[in-house]
Amino acid sequence: MAHSGPSARGPYIAYGVQPICCPSENEQFSLRLSHFNPQRPYDPQMISGYLTFKEDFGDGYMTSVAIDKRSNNQWKENFFLMKFSNMGCSAMRNQIPDLYRIFVETTGAPKSKKVPCVIRAGHYIWKNESVNWNFPNVPIVPYGHYRFRLRCAANDTGKVHMCVEVDGHAIPKP
Repeated sequence: MAHSGPSARGPYIAYGVQPICCPSENEQFSLRLSHFNPQRPYDPQMISGYLTFKEDFGDGYMTSVAIDKRSNNQWKENFFLMKFSNMGCSAMRNQIPDLYRIFVETTGAPKSKKVPCVIRAGHYIWKNESVNWNFPNVPIVPYGHYRFRLRCAANDTGKVHMCVEVDGHAIPKP
């Protein structure tokens, strides 16, 4: 029988292992994440590499997130599913605010929610940017090993603008 008591889920610290660029027409990246140190769980991870957008990335996109959970030596696909209509850029700003902070600092994307969210086309280089994988709208999750797949497709054409996969973990907050 699976354990479902209070220690199986709760407030968590998330960390990533390796982001992978899956096929998309408008975005390319090569990013590396620093090693997560379980002895210092509140230290942010560092992210380095490059990111290229061939066209502006705004809110004219359907953002879908599929999260698979590793269990019994296999992936349970689509463990969590989320969709955000007309919220490409804003979904990132609202759901992964510290990652969006890096976009604000390096691309000039707007910080204020009163301004339309857009990341301008360009080539951006990140060097040891600290990132806290905080998801404020998902305060509690089952602890474990996850594969996070984010895909943003244009509402009018269905063309995939951004596609990212990241292996990661959610562990209990100390």
